[in-house]
Amino acid sequence: MNRIYTLLTLALIVLSTNTNAAANGRDSLLNGETPAPKAQAWEKTPDLINGHIAHDKLSSMKNRTQALIRLLQDSCFNTGAAVWHGEYFSGRSLSGSLLKFAAQCSFYGQEKTDGTKADLLILANDLSPLLGHYTINDNYYFTIKANVTSQNGCLYFQQPQTGTSFWLITADNTNLPYLPVTRKEYLIEARKELIRDTTLISTEWRNKITIRPAAEQEAEKQQELQQLKTLYSGMELEARKKIYLQHYTSDETFLQQTITKATALQCSTLHLIDSLLLNTGAAQLDRPAIIAGQDADPNEATTDQGVQPTTATPGQAAAFNGFADGQPGATMLVKANPACFNPSLSEEKPQFFLVGWRFDPNEPLASDLDRQLRANFDGQKLKEMLGK
Repeated sequence: MNRIYTLLTLALIVLSTNTNAAANGRDSLLNGETPAPKAQAWEKTPDLINGHIAHDKLSSMKNRTQALIRLLQDSCFNTGAAVWHGEYFSGRSLSGSLLKFAAQCSFYGQEKTDGTKADLLILANDLSPLLGHYTINDNYYFTIKANVTSQNGCLYFQQPQTGTSFWLITADNTNLPYLPVTRKEYLIEARKELIRDTTLISTEWRNKITIRPAAEQEAEKQQELQQLKTLYSGMELEARKKIYLQHYTSDETFLQQTITKATALQCSTLHLIDSLLLNTGAAQLDRPAIIAGQDADPNEATTDQGVQPTTATPGQAAAFNGFADGQPGATMLVKANPACFNPSLSEEKPQFFLVGWRFDPNEPLASDLDRQLRANFDGQKLKEMLGK
């Protein structure tokens, strides 16, 4: 009897609880309130492993990747489903000592199908999506977008492509994985390249143009004057001789004119650089070297005599016409900063994160995901995972 009484009591309690929940739900609907949406579970697909990675280190990176996904899913998104996988690389990052790994996430349900609508990328120990490349005097530098702001507690990069952004999470925002190349360093290397290119172009033309002996050149000139005498006389002859002598050039003069025109761009740029090095204060020369976009090629020089321009390929220094601070599309020259990395940490541990986001602003769900990410993403939470 006591057992039956207990079961009846439990049944009444459950019924009362369900009734109250249903009533609360009806009240919310009657009041025009929409129940809070629940994020769908993210689907996991097979990982990509590039090269040979020790089992213990691979396992450690996988655990960190899963922790990153859980953090972003739980803290940033309450709608939208994503399909994701991890990517693990045996190659080292720009520091030369850290293993790289990443999580690739695509929303809209199917990975890489409609992936351009909303993609999330979380990279550890890798800046490559943020970097370009630039060579000056055979020195290899990276380029990075010059206009950097702060958002969500970390550095923020808005890319020229619509709907593409990056957040850089480091242990210290004043000690980054890269260092700016100074204006002075750039100008010195550019000057060396211009002098080298000018010498190469001059040598090429000296090898192309033959300088005949002076007696041979003089004999040719006298032959031309004699030819005029057989064709003209009087004032017309004098006028023809004057025109010929005004336009006559020796082989030496022709060579020098050709070299001057072929190296005009290099020489004018060299003059600009010398002026900047001479007349700019030390504090200004220590500022970051910010240059224009690399879509403009140096102009080719031509000659009035119909000689083809040099086949030597000028370096990028020839395109320099001043620093591009504040200009649209300007980039900053940078190089790796070894002092940013903690050598005592194991190579698979994350020392910085790069979070990339790409979405289609014309897609309603993608726009809503973008709103959620920007409102909820907290760089501090990822910062707490660095070095662990």
